[in-house]
Amino acid sequence: MNDMTPYAASSLSAPPNAQPSRLPAHQLLDRMAPITALSETLRAHQWRSDEVQRIEAAVNRAQALIDNGAHRKASNALRHAMAPATTREIKDAITDAVQACPTVPAGLDVAAYSRQLMADIADVAPSRIDFALAMIRLRFTSRYLPTTADICDALDTVRSDAIVMPDGLQVRPPGILKAIEALPERVEKAREWLAGCQRRLDHQATPCAKQIEASAEHRKAEQKRRHIEAAKEANTPEKHAAREALAARETFGELGRVPFHIRAARGEI
Repeated sequence: MNDMTPYAASSLSAPPNAQPSRLPAHQLLDRMAPITALSETLRAHQWRSDEVQRIEAAVNRAQALIDNGAHRKASNALRHAMAPATTREIKDAITDAVQACPTVPAGLDVAAYSRQLMADIADVAPSRIDFALAMIRLRFTSRYLPTTADICDALDTVRSDAIVMPDGLQVRPPGILKAIEALPERVEKAREWLAGCQRRLDHQATPCAKQIEASAEHRKAEQKRRHIEAAKEANTPEKHAAREALAARETFGELGRVPFHIRAARGEI
């Protein structure tokens, strides 16, 4: 079955005028692939710290599927497919298989054969999806008129084979249904994990912020201390006298201040 049924990670929306519960088995499983893979991504396990963005994106996509009803529709469609096939559904599938068979024994009462085959399979009570996949398998692997034993063997094979999803995940219809129905719970657990990551990040950031703030305050205090020391050093008596002498030379030249008697003789005082 794995090599005959393609599964593409397409959207969950059905084609126009197509009910998901009425889709062929392989198409129904194809529609389940994206939401199943998303649920498996969010299955609780020890995520790594570098997966925060991936898990957050998966949570957002899953929440969108829950909000727009796609999650509920997928669950209902798969539950319908996993219910026992009706007598009418078995009859229609067997009739199509018998009519499509290229080799029918001469003189065989096809109608009577089909009724007996239908009665035998109805007693087995296969699910819709298992029966549909078994008939697909027979159509691709057998050239002869199907017998009760052929259909039962195909059912056993379908039930035992795992379905390979696009990401390599191997599941069976019960596992797909379990993953889909567990999606809301897994979303909540993933949110709790993301919140825990944020709390740890905040806890780590607080000491760093305090260290940065303390370092800035230390730099300011050190600059202030150096400024005060520089001011004290500049105001020593020796430095004050040197500044006075420099100012006198700049004003009166190298002779310094003009003596009192010279200034008096000049009439300056």
